[in-house]
Amino acid sequence: MKKWFKNILNRIERLLGKKFRMTQQIVTAILCVGIIVYFMPRNEAFKYEINKGYPWEHGRIEANFDFTVKKSLTQMQWESDSVRNNFVHCFRKDTMTANTVFRNILSNCASKITTEIQGDSATDFRQLVEKRYSKVIKEIYDQHIILPQDFADISTNADSLRLIVNDNPRHIGTKECMTIPQASRRIAKALEIPEKELQAYIVPNIVYEYEYSQNLLNKELENLSTNSGIIRRGQTLISRGDLVDAKAYQILTSYKNEIENMIKNENMSDSSLLLGQALFVALCFALLLAYIYIYADEVSKNNNCFMLVMLLVTIFPVLIGNMVTIKVLHVALIPFAMTPMLLSLFTTKRTAFLTHTISIIICSIMLNQAYEFILLQIPAGLVAMLCMKEISSRSRMFTCALFVLITYSIIYFGYHLIVMQNLGKISYTMYLYFTINAILLTLTYPLMFLVEKIFGFVSNVTLMELSNVNNSLLLNLSQTAPGTFNHSMQVGNLASEAALSIGANSLEVRVGALYHDIGKMKDPIYFTENQSGGISPHASIPPEASTLIIKKHVTDGLELGKGLPRTIRDFIATHHGTSKTGYFYITYKNAHPDEEVDDQFFSYPGPKPFTREQAILMLADSVEAAARSIDKYTEENINEKVESIVNGKMNEGQLSDCPLTLREISIIKEVFKKRLKNIHHTRISYPTENRPAEKEGQQQGQL
Repeated sequence: MKKWFKNILNRIERLLGKKFRMTQQIVTAILCVGIIVYFMPRNEAFKYEINKGYPWEHGRIEANFDFTVKKSLTQMQWESDSVRNNFVHCFRKDTMTANTVFRNILSNCASKITTEIQGDSATDFRQLVEKRYSKVIKEIYDQHIILPQDFADISTNADSLRLIVNDNPRHIGTKECMTIPQASRRIAKALEIPEKELQAYIVPNIVYEYEYSQNLLNKELENLSTNSGIIRRGQTLISRGDLVDAKAYQILTSYKNEIENMIKNENMSDSSLLLGQALFVALCFALLLAYIYIYADEVSKNNNCFMLVMLLVTIFPVLIGNMVTIKVLHVALIPFAMTPMLLSLFTTKRTAFLTHTISIIICSIMLNQAYEFILLQIPAGLVAMLCMKEISSRSRMFTCALFVLITYSIIYFGYHLIVMQNLGKISYTMYLYFTINAILLTLTYPLMFLVEKIFGFVSNVTLMELSNVNNSLLLNLSQTAPGTFNHSMQVGNLASEAALSIGANSLEVRVGALYHDIGKMKDPIYFTENQSGGISPHASIPPEASTLIIKKHVTDGLELGKGLPRTIRDFIATHHGTSKTGYFYITYKNAHPDEEVDDQFFSYPGPKPFTREQAILMLADSVEAAARSIDKYTEENINEKVESIVNGKMNEGQLSDCPLTLREISIIKEVFKKRLKNIHHTRISYPTENRPAEKEGQQQGQL
């Protein structure tokens, strides 16, 4: 009854623990979504880079609304200059100027002539002179007298001017105008007066109206249209591969400016764009979580592993968001392939590739050349992941970085040959970026150890280093407890073969087996494999003391293995689970038949194995030790012993916390049986060769 109630409590605890763990993970995912969305750029609505004179590298773009195509600055400047050059300047004519000039000339020049004549004839002569002067000056001033500088300015740019007479403008040709020197010469010739005497009195009758002209010019400039055409909704602006000529460039630039103006005027940036980004990122994370909970138990049941996945799927989008916002560096410099490289060391290849893909898709919506970015990063991540298979040395990291560099280079070269169709237009600077990317990718090796320390993982590289029997801990074990060392080696061989048969981590099991009994170094003589001469120190002490010594090798092992990765230390803690020290437990019960025995005292501290690898080690350890007690190694005895040990562990509930299935347990038992039969097979006796003397003696005896 007590055992049944305890099992119920354990099930409730596991159920609540699972729900709590899932809640933690979902909250973590939501926080990651919020962090990514927060750092996403929101200052650019048009995500494409427009390179004039180059083929369009992106997909086809269609107008989502009607918009006008704006003229380029160059075209607007040309039209403005054309208006200025062809502008007809305004002059105002003063009709009273001729009278003023006539009076001045008459009073200063004609008076010299008329004063020489006296009498009645002088009056008549003066009237004739005035009449003649008036006629000549009127004829000259009926034309348009202009300052020489004004005439020079308008005649170089135009062949006409706008003349305002009594507020009525009309156009006249520049040929109808004459300068002051020209007017002086004509009047002097007609009146037979020295030109020098006239120059002081000849003034222009048309004057440049600067303010009026500028206002009129500004109106003409304002009336210049800034539009060169109109694009209707649904009309194709450009397709992939089309050349971005001057016309296409102006259309795309106008479309980009129109979108940005709409967002600015309608204040859409902080609402629509933010909502769209949040929905997109949330959907990507939802797909990743769905995969984890359906197919990736190694992630969903391990919070540290889940946190590593969330960290790697978040860090690169945040980095790209900051780079795009502050416009620094090039995206090709970022070693995105580091995500599948790291995750393939600590999770499955499938999880690593999917996490990388989700990260790349999220990053792509923040970039201009999203199509090219995805085309480069997805294959590079796949190559990096494949190169990390069974990695066991640091040189493998450099090989992986080299293959990623080659992948980047080939894809970029091939894609741009397809799009550009011209080697001269390929940006060879990208190959420098790819090389720097590959160099940064080699930092995965030191990062691997940092991840191991922070998240408690252990990589194959570390496992290979730990499996070296010449390291101080194992060397000390082989010298202090040689029997235990030999037992650990045999358990490692047995367990690794069983792990291979069910697809578990054989290297991890082998290394765990090497270290699982290091606690026996403190009191090696108290363990059977290290005893010689048939004398056991347990014979002189009570079973309770022996139990404490035997159980202590687990805690001693954890103390000695403080510098080991947590994964290996878990093998030390779980290799006996919570099972009893059977020999001393039964001995004590037999010696105290009337006493109720405390089962907890005779049980190992645990915990029970919670991974397949730990369970395999427990079974291999028990089977290898029990096989030494078989009197006669026959197939039946070996099969019986293996079945007894494995079934006993199952009946005790030692495998209840690990994910081993009954089918896998059956496969493991068959591997144990086969392996033990090979180890303990019967050898034939070799005959002894008779010596010559013995042969001669035998012959004489026969005689």
